[in-house]
Amino acid sequence: MILIVDELYSRSLFPGYRFTHICGLGNRPERMITCLGPSKTEMAAGFRLGVAVGTEELINRMAILQSIVSLRCASYNQSVFRAWFNEPEGWLEERHKQLERIHEALLRTVASYEGVSMRPAEGGSYAFIKIPELKISIGDFVRSCKESADAVIEPGTKFGPKYTRHFRINFAQDYEKCIGAVDRILKIAKLYRR
Repeated sequence: MILIVDELYSRSLFPGYRFTHICGLGNRPERMITCLGPSKTEMAAGFRLGVAVGTEELINRMAILQSIVSLRCASYNQSVFRAWFNEPEGWLEERHKQLERIHEALLRTVASYEGVSMRPAEGGSYAFIKIPELKISIGDFVRSCKESADAVIEPGTKFGPKYTRHFRINFAQDYEKCIGAVDRILKIAKLYRR
C-alpha cells in the first residue's frame, strides 16, 4: 500500500498554530508520497499545480505515468511555479493576516444570526457553516444562493450525508465581497428557516 499525504495546507495556518509534516517524523512509512503546492497557500486552486515528494522509485513511477498522461505542464502553470519558488519576503505572513482578518469577520457575521454557527479554523480559507433547519433542501438552498445572493457555495452533504444543515464557502477573496456574500447567504437562510 502507498500512503499519499495531502499537505497542501501546511503553509496556510493562522498565527499560533503549527504543522507537522509526516515526512519529517522519524518513523515515516517508506512507501509514502507527500503532495505540496501553491493551490491553497497562494490561492491558485484552478491551476491544479503541485509537487510530489517520495522515494526515487515512487517518483520515477509517477514521472512515467505523468509523461503518458500529458507532455508538459501548461505554460500559464509554469509561470505560477516560478512565482511560488520566488515569493517575496513576508508575502506569506501578509497573506495569513488577510485570511485571518476575513476569518474573524466571518465568525462575527455568523454569530450575529440566530441558530447559525461556524467552527473556528486553524488555517486555510474554507468555512463550514451550520444553519437552522430550512423549509427547502440543502441542494435547493445552494441553488437559491447562486441565483439570489450571487454566491457559489457547496452543500454540506458533499462532505457527508449527515450535513444537511451545512454549507462550505471559500473565503480566499476580497474582504468586503466575502463578508457581503456570507451576509446575503445567511439572509436567504433566515428567509427559508423552518
